[in-house]
Amino acid sequence: MAFDQPETPIQLVKSSKFCTLVLQQNPGPADVDQVVTEIQKLTPDSGPLFIQMQHLIKMEPATQDKLRAVIEDVQKRGIQTSLILIPEPINPILTQAPFSGMRQYQALRQALIDTKIIQPKSLDVDFINPFIFATVKVLKVQAMTDAKPGAPTLRKSEEPLYGDVTGIIGLTSESFSGQIMIQFPSQTYLNIMSKMLGEPFTELTQDIIDGAGELTNMIFGQAKVNLNEKGYGIKTAIPSVVSGKNHNIKSSVETTNVFIPFSSDSGPMAIEVRWTP
Repeated sequence: MAFDQPETPIQLVKSSKFCTLVLQQNPGPADVDQVVTEIQKLTPDSGPLFIQMQHLIKMEPATQDKLRAVIEDVQKRGIQTSLILIPEPINPILTQAPFSGMRQYQALRQALIDTKIIQPKSLDVDFINPFIFATVKVLKVQAMTDAKPGAPTLRKSEEPLYGDVTGIIGLTSESFSGQIMIQFPSQTYLNIMSKMLGEPFTELTQDIIDGAGELTNMIFGQAKVNLNEKGYGIKTAIPSVVSGKNHNIKSSVETTNVFIPFSSDSGPMAIEVRWTP
């Protein structure tokens, strides 16, 4: 689901299963008139109509009356309607892409779940285990490293990530989003990369650090195949890498974070799954 900002204060966006009336920039009565004809063409077969608006958007009484009449007409014709309020971000940076798009994505996805267009998935062992199995397998095959998972725990987003190098890849589907993070202390990472590339490494250079993205991508790829066979519908994504002491990845939305430590003959490491239902 992509969110291109409308060029006008109000716009009707159609998809195969639903329509969204996007309101922003304080629309006036004339702006409502511009979309009335399109809205009148909607039928129950068009799916539900979502009205998406910022929490603090301002509308004149005349605009409110006109919009109310349009929505009442839609409802009389048997079309389900649902309001999506996009929370007003406290931090000004959250109004900038990609954070503003993510807030819209979360709100619209929840509306789709509420109207049963898509079915939510849950964060459970069926979801976590493929990442654990994929981590063990990829480290064994690619880095001749035997890894053993420890007990999963819940972790707060504001806590620093484990280690010095983290490979990250987004988890996106119609019913949830999140991230998978592969986290290494520097010495563990150097040991793994030395085994993978067949030569000793003693310091973290940018070229060596970038290898964490490839490792993360391989683990993600193996887990994705397993999860999509179960109907999760996870889409392909591009990995990225973050490094440094006490680094962290903060989310603009509330997430459930499951942390799984690993012991290995190359040293300790961890994976973390962040989930937003």
